[in-house]
Order: sequence, then C-alpha cells, then structure tokens
Amino acid sequence: MDYKIIKKYAPKKNIKKNLFFFHVPKCAGLTISHSLSTTLKNIRIFGWSQKYHKVIVNNKNYINDFKTKKENLFNTLPITSTNYTAENFYLLTSDIAEKYPFIHGHLPFKNYNNFQSRFTFTVLRDPVKRAISNYQFWIQKGFIKKEASIEELYSKKILHPNLITSFFSDKNTPNISEAIRNLKKIDIVTNTENIEQLLRYLISIYDLPNMILLNSNVTQNKIKILEDKVKIFEYFNTMDQELIAESQDLLFDFSKTIKKDLDEEFYSIFTGNKIFNNSSSLIFNEKDLNFVTNTLDKL
Repeated sequence: MDYKIIKKYAPKKNIKKNLFFFHVPKCAGLTISHSLSTTLKNIRIFGWSQKYHKVIVNNKNYINDFKTKKENLFNTLPITSTNYTAENFYLLTSDIAEKYPFIHGHLPFKNYNNFQSRFTFTVLRDPVKRAISNYQFWIQKGFIKKEASIEELYSKKILHPNLITSFFSDKNTPNISEAIRNLKKIDIVTNTENIEQLLRYLISIYDLPNMILLNSNVTQNKIKILEDKVKIFEYFNTMDQELIAESQDLLFDFSKTIKKDLDEEFYSIFTGNKIFNNSSSLIFNEKDLNFVTNTLDKL
C-alpha cells in the first residue's frame, strides 16, 4: 500500500481559529478530510451542490443531536443519502456544525459566511482531469451508464459544466471574475499537486501529530477516455480552464513556511479499512511507527 510520512515543522505562527474546507468534488478532498478528521472533531456537509437534486427536507425540528455516529446520520435527519443538496444540509445543521473545530464538504462558497471564526482553505485541479475523474467515478458508483452520451449528461446538468467556477461564484450564472474575487477571500488556495505540503502546513500551524497519508476515494477500474471525448469535456469546461489559468498567482507559497522538522511523539493515519485495532483511523506513538509502516508495506 502506497503511503507518505508527513512531518510537522516549526511554523512562523500558530492558528487559533477553527477550520473550514471548501471541498470541490474530485479534487482529492476526501484524502484531505479523512486525514485531518482522525485528530480533529469534525462534521462533513453531505450532498452535491447541483440543482438537479431535489430537497426533501423542510422541517428543522427534525434535526436532533448531531453527536450521533456518522454511520447513523441518515437515520437521525429527515433526509436521504441520495436526494438533497449540500446547501440545504448546511442550512438545516449550521447551528450544530459551527460547534465543530473542522467543517468540510461540497458547500459552495456563497453558502458559507462565517469567515471571521474560521481558517479556510480549498484545493483546485486541472478542470478537464477533474471532470473526467468525476465522470468515471459516477460510472463506477452506478449513477450513470458508460453508454450514455456525455453531451446529454451535460445538457441535463447530470454532469455540471464549469463546476469549479460555479462552486466559487454561482451555479446558475457562473462568473470567472466573481470566482477570482471569492478565491482571494480564502486563506489557502492550492492545487492537487501540493496536497502533501498543505497537510504538512496544517498539522504544523495546528500542532497536530505527524501524519501517514493514504489516498482516499480513488476511482477503481477507470474506463479509457478517447481523444474525441476529451474534447467534449474541454468544451463544457472552458470557463473552468480560464479560471485556473487566471488564478495561478493566488496559489499559496508553502516554500516560505517550511522550517526544521520537529520531534513528534505521535502519528495519525486514516486507512479507510479496519487494519489496526479494528478501526479505520489510528493515533499511535512513534515507537509503533515501524510496526505500522511494515504492516502497510505488506498490504
């Protein structure tokens, strides 16, 4: 099993604020969220920020104690796991969610405004690669059929065109200039090539344990996308491509933050499977590091 050991360092400053992660779909967000959730009490804003999903919740009185284990989440809320939006989920649970040190999920930028008490970050990705990854993932999950016309999937908004621009502006009228203005309001904007540097920075400024990083939510059995279909994804994501090109100067420079590695007694890991102590996550002492890595090497 592939993994990376990420060690924290002495940062220029420590952050006291709670965390909020604007998770753009298929930008390695679950890898980041799961890795941090091992050591930070957190809440995930479930749902897709796409208008074709119908909201079936309308009574806030049904919201009850959110301390219930996440696996029982949809038994405790008046929603189903397949028929709601992230916007509505947060609207109904914001009072509870804001009590958590770490909030993450597919909540579009304009639906969150508690910036004064949160340190915010987001991760961007090459738009065409992101769109293709999302397409392949939905096929894997059985949401769409691989025989379906990609043009039709986009026209019916089953696949959402220019999702990144929409996510940071407006899903009905995406606007590059507005998206750029909003990205400037986020504390850290980075890309999928810098995930390790991002996590290293976060565990440093929050004084969290060192981390063993594994990839989460990786699409299996990817279908090959021929060049003519790649051009379709390019066509429906031209605005996103322009946004990414124009936002390069907004990317956080991690090279200015890295100092000498600190000695750390503890490590964290999220495996997604019950490999250690019948749990999918683990915080362990440095003396057990060799045992953990040797176990991963054998998987």
